[in-house]
Amino acid sequence: MIIQHNMEAANAQRQYKINVGEKSRTVEKLSSGYRINRAADDAAGLTISEEMRSQIRGLEKACRNVQDGSSLVQTADGALNEIHSIDQRQRELLVQAANDTNTDADRESIDMEIWMLNEEKDRIYNDTEFNTIKIFKGKDQIIDGPKTTTVTNETWPINDTSTSVKKDVIWVEKNTTPPQDVHTQTQRVVPGQFSSTYTETEELNKKMPDGHDIFDEKSIYTTTGYTDIYTDTLDIKYQKQGKDSKYTNLQKPKDMVGGNGYINVYNEAGNLSLSCAMSQLGVKLDDDLVGYSMYYDPKITKSTTSSPDGNVAETTFQLGKNVTLVQKIELIKNGDEQSYNISYALNNGDAQPHKLDVRLAFDTMNTPIESVKNKNPYKLENDDAEIEINGDNKGTGTFKTVLGAIDDLYDTWDDSKVIENVSGIVHTGTGFWWEDNTIPAGNKIDLGSVTYGPIKLKKDPYEVTTTTDSQRQRKQTETITTETSTIQPEYLDIQAGANAWQNIPIRLYDLSTVKLKENVGDTDPVSAFHAADSLKHLDRVIDKISSIRSYYGAMQNRLGSAYNNNANYSENISASESRIRDTDMENELVTNSKYNILQQAGEALIAQANQNKQGVLELLQ
Repeated sequence: MIIQHNMEAANAQRQYKINVGEKSRTVEKLSSGYRINRAADDAAGLTISEEMRSQIRGLEKACRNVQDGSSLVQTADGALNEIHSIDQRQRELLVQAANDTNTDADRESIDMEIWMLNEEKDRIYNDTEFNTIKIFKGKDQIIDGPKTTTVTNETWPINDTSTSVKKDVIWVEKNTTPPQDVHTQTQRVVPGQFSSTYTETEELNKKMPDGHDIFDEKSIYTTTGYTDIYTDTLDIKYQKQGKDSKYTNLQKPKDMVGGNGYINVYNEAGNLSLSCAMSQLGVKLDDDLVGYSMYYDPKITKSTTSSPDGNVAETTFQLGKNVTLVQKIELIKNGDEQSYNISYALNNGDAQPHKLDVRLAFDTMNTPIESVKNKNPYKLENDDAEIEINGDNKGTGTFKTVLGAIDDLYDTWDDSKVIENVSGIVHTGTGFWWEDNTIPAGNKIDLGSVTYGPIKLKKDPYEVTTTTDSQRQRKQTETITTETSTIQPEYLDIQAGANAWQNIPIRLYDLSTVKLKENVGDTDPVSAFHAADSLKHLDRVIDKISSIRSYYGAMQNRLGSAYNNNANYSENISASESRIRDTDMENELVTNSKYNILQQAGEALIAQANQNKQGVLELLQ
């Protein structure tokens, strides 16, 4: 028996340690649930498992990222839904404004609501955020462009004619050559109403290395309008008129009797005239001045009556309590000739006689001085006509004519005095003076009369007939300008996968009204035309918003699919990773029982081996 080395005990001890170690590993697997707890357990399996764990945890985070992106898209769609509602209300208002049963005030009220709705849309565009990110403030980057192409088309859709006739009267110097018929042609151009339209299209055509889309943006501007070109052919004919009263009528006395006694001689057309103002009518009653401007003297009481036909007008001047001066103006017609007869009468209703002096002064305008100076009758004339004034003494007093300073009736009148250039107008004065008239009590004196006429024309009337034949051509113009640019939009990248570049880009639109070319309310809708023009613009805006909502709706569905795919992917990888790394509890329990028995057996064998050596001690005793 060898006692220096207890090989049996050593062997049992070695196996015991092995069994203890194996049992310890089975216990570790059972307690942790993992088959691989350290690299030594399964180096290759650990590598695969850790890679799968990275994918699983990345996919879990990606699912949350996708949900955040979905929330952003929902926020954008909610804002665009409200924008859609506003656009539809604006369209309703513009349809109402395009109806011509509305007044300008109605359309102004409609325009005010449209503007207010525009303000609200701008507020939504500016204030819609997700985690402080302005959703509708995306800035597109122009990579190439713009490249401009312009095409102009012209047509002539309208060709019509119209005729108008106008008649006038002109006056031509006698004994001159009458005007000849004239034929002329003129042309005028009248710009028409223009309207502007705008459309926008996007064509996706390529991918950037980062997966982002770029597209060619085509902005098409269409300007339409028209120009009317009128060609007027004028046929002007002159026809001499006979001596017709319609060209030489004097005013009826009732129409010309006024406070200042103006008598105007003119024809109905208003383009021939002679003027004479009975500017001074002065009276002395018993050598006392009653008034020297009785036509407009406020101290003198006067009244005027007219005959039913208006051809006779009488004005009564109250000189004293019972003393009056009666001026009678009568329009006398003798064939085509017309004259005024102006007569004066004094009435004394008192119980005593009175002495009266009457002076009548005519202030004639634009009359040659030589035509009145020291002449009776006095011829008043200008470049258009002439007329004579004759005085007739029918009264008991002395009738004389005077010429002089009519501004002061009681200055010395003599034939050497004339008035020239008063207020820039050449004046002459003619007068009639009835003096030394004694009127017995209760009597009447007819002083006499002044004949004013007949009028003689120095020019011949011509009737001018102008016939205008107008031809209109409408030139329709359409200008189409196309601007093409290569655009890279601004995106928010949603990390939708566990690995690099596994992202879903969400485009950020710039939805300002300027970007959309939305000029609803920019044109004045206070007309049916402007309302219709704005309606066209709004329809394009609605189409644009609908397109963007469609994009966000598709993006919402894509994000939902991405979430479901990530969840399924994570589940499958988790199952695979579990098969690689997780403990097979059934197998490990059997193994644990095995090593538990082996451990107990080892302990018994070690005790037995050690016991065998005790026999040597017994022999030595």
